[in-house]
Amino acid sequence: MDTKRYLDNRFDKLRLLHESEKTEVWLVMERQTQNIYILKIIQRTGLPYRKMETLQHRGIPQIHSVHEDGACTYVMEEYLQGQNLAQYIMEHGHLSEGLVKNLAIELCRILAFLHMHHIIHRDIKPSNIFLTDDMQLKLIDFDAARIKKENQQADTVCLGTDGFAAPEQYGGRPTDERSDVYSLGITLRVLLGENYDGALNGIIAKCTEFDARYRFQSMEEMETALKYGTKLIQENLHKRLIYDQIHHALFVLFVLGFALCLLSVVVPSTFELFLGRIIFVLGFCVWHFRKRYKKIVQNREMLLGIAVPKTTVKNRVLWGMWYYLAWLLAILFLIAGTGLTYNQPWGPFVTRVAFVIPSIGAYFCIKWRAFQGK
Repeated sequence: MDTKRYLDNRFDKLRLLHESEKTEVWLVMERQTQNIYILKIIQRTGLPYRKMETLQHRGIPQIHSVHEDGACTYVMEEYLQGQNLAQYIMEHGHLSEGLVKNLAIELCRILAFLHMHHIIHRDIKPSNIFLTDDMQLKLIDFDAARIKKENQQADTVCLGTDGFAAPEQYGGRPTDERSDVYSLGITLRVLLGENYDGALNGIIAKCTEFDARYRFQSMEEMETALKYGTKLIQENLHKRLIYDQIHHALFVLFVLGFALCLLSVVVPSTFELFLGRIIFVLGFCVWHFRKRYKKIVQNREMLLGIAVPKTTVKNRVLWGMWYYLAWLLAILFLIAGTGLTYNQPWGPFVTRVAFVIPSIGAYFCIKWRAFQGK
């Protein structure tokens, strides 16, 4: 049966809602039941609407029927009353952080459901997020969506909206769940406005990384960050504060210790000179820590961090060995440079070092076992 003729015989077209180069959206009424539906005529085939016909989720419109005639896809779906978020922010202005956070969590759940069924939306933007009159959130317009296929090198059709589409949607790499993460991050930024400066900036920055490996790897991961973001930022601030200060102090303390060591050879150490050097080192450490703390606090919204690709066990162990060896040398130079070992026999000094090396060896044995998962 001719699909177009079948639909014309069964439904009356009430109003054209939207028309683009390859899509028509009609408000239609079924003659027999008087029910109102949305009819979409899309000049493409192979869309995931047929698969969505079997899915039930409150966050996506109910698909009543899907027909294909070889050139077009005809989708009959639930009629929603309300407005999309693009219209909403035009009328009411940008949304509050709390509202955007709640909307984002709900969208993460909707997209996690779709991703579980291997459906990638690929066109998330405010105009495709619908808020019904009873305040129910719906993700609409799956005209650019695709079903994820394993081992696919790139998308066969490059679709999406400029400014919202992930970089990989323009070709070269296949889109996946992380492409929707990118578009959702851009959408949150639009909903909040250009002048927004708050706790969600770190999450948005991670969503919109150019390289998909650095984004949230799933909607569940992004939802966790949204729900516990403030707590994570505070925890990471404390951890980053300690690590960042110590890490950035290493090089300077190494140079400082080496210089003091050379100075101790030229200028014999007295008790007063020894105290002066100790006070100088401590004063430098206090100044450094205060400086680093101010810089970290200024960038606290970014402390959710950017995920880095996993390195090999070999590289992690080699970096760890170099890092702790550098710290050992820095400490030894500081000990020698402040005069603690001046005019002392080398025997006791070597003995002290011998006590340090086994502890470092034990540390690397523990780390190695952890890397191997034992």
